[in-house]
Amino acid sequence: MMIISHRGNLDGPDLFNENRPEIVDYCISKDTPVEVDLRWSNDQFYFGHDEPQYPVTVQYLLENKDWLWLHCKERESLHEILKLKRFNCFWHQEDDYTMTSFGYTWAYPGQLPAGPMTIGVMPELKWSLEESIKKGFFGLCTDNVIPLQEIINSK
Repeated sequence: MMIISHRGNLDGPDLFNENRPEIVDYCISKDTPVEVDLRWSNDQFYFGHDEPQYPVTVQYLLENKDWLWLHCKERESLHEILKLKRFNCFWHQEDDYTMTSFGYTWAYPGQLPAGPMTIGVMPELKWSLEESIKKGFFGLCTDNVIPLQEIINSK
């Protein structure tokens, strides 16, 4: 099962550090893919949930593209990243499901798998981590990467 860090969080929510490039780098150094919030402003990409916070270069994105799940937060970021044709990206609001540019199904919290390549997002909002593992997702995107890995490794 693939485990994806939600905004760089590893052991619970951390609003102060999420989406920071150094936290993303740390996750990648631990072989953990990361879902990050991507924004476009003033001809520049940024990480940030509610606003552009941390500038990131296209070079940075390219160097880490195999690890990043880019959650485009507005039309402009989706438009600009799709022009580059190399990134796993998506946009959604509260849709039950959306497709990423690489063909994964991104399932809104509480939704069950909708095919063999479904990523369950924030399963801890609906189920225990143990229950989430049994739902049949291809992967899970969570704030609780470390606890989830511990559960999987204990089996």
